[in-house]
Amino acid sequence: SLLLPYSELLTLGQHSVAASIFSANIQLWFESGYFDSEAKLKPFLHLWSLGVEEQFYILWPILLLFLRNNRRLKTILPLMILISLFAFVYTYGEDPSAAFYLLPFRMWQLGLGAYLAVVPQKKSFPLGALSLSGLILALFLSVDVQRHYVIPMVTFFSAGVIHFSGEGGLLKILSSRFLIKTGKISYPLYLWHWPLISFLHLKDVALTPVYTGCVFLVSLLFASLTYEFVEKPLKKKFPLSTETDHKKVFSVGIFVMIFPITVFAWISDGMFFKAGSEIRELAKLKNNRILWVTRLQNMDLQYPILAEV
Repeated sequence: SLLLPYSELLTLGQHSVAASIFSANIQLWFESGYFDSEAKLKPFLHLWSLGVEEQFYILWPILLLFLRNNRRLKTILPLMILISLFAFVYTYGEDPSAAFYLLPFRMWQLGLGAYLAVVPQKKSFPLGALSLSGLILALFLSVDVQRHYVIPMVTFFSAGVIHFSGEGGLLKILSSRFLIKTGKISYPLYLWHWPLISFLHLKDVALTPVYTGCVFLVSLLFASLTYEFVEKPLKKKFPLSTETDHKKVFSVGIFVMIFPITVFAWISDGMFFKAGSEIRELAKLKNNRILWVTRLQNMDLQYPILAEV
């Protein structure tokens, strides 16, 4: 709250609460529109992906109950993946925000991982070659095609390349000590990187190569410290059976610490006590553009910058 202007605290509180109940992606989808602020000004924007993942993890066990037969699962799941993929491609042209944020149009990515988990991993030169060809094509298309189309293709074919490459080669590279250590801090790195970038944008700091490098190094530092002094102590104090269980405990701890603060920021209307009375009155008119602009024009002597908005 010390780093953010009061006008951003309400939004931050809403995003935090939504993330806590696995619906940040839905909240961000509802916000998309004429009065939506720029994505780079939302410190918790990156939590949309956690919303999609958690919603999938809720539905996945239910799907397994209905498709108990492994053969049936291997038949139905690829069909669902293809339907979701085609829905994503079609919807992106009609409603990009829905295609980006909502689970039905993202399910194919998570479903692909789930499908590969139930398919025995074995070396297959034809499928590996097909996946590699698709990956090269996707990278080639990235020059001319919008990245929202290309990035899912890269994800899709990269998974195929890894899965069908067999036990050696690529898997040996991915099992190197450096990449394993990187993987251990990947979750806290994911949590830290975007808020740092967003705070720079909120302070009107341009992301020059120097600042980008600084953000990268600071993100690595914070991620490493989080892993060493938060995740590892939790693992020792609460010995659990799997890495997934440790991440659940870590997530619950973060929730317990942050949730009360974010709820307060929300119910206090963005901590408006930090703002002057005229600014508070102006903010109440944000959904009525005519009155909002009129009031801005009347404030031009005291707030000349606002009058130019």
